[in-house]
Amino acid sequence: MGDRACYRDYCPECDAQVTIVDEKCPDCGAVVREESGLERS
Repeated sequence: MGDRACYRDYCPECDAQVTIVDEKCPDCGAVVREESGLERS
């Protein structure tokens, strides 16, 4: 399997590109992933 950090998503607040392992947007600080333990498919 590949490195999870290579999969990209977008911040819902500012549309900045983030990795799916980021919990907060590096640009605006908005929460982009809750610590619920749910995985994206």
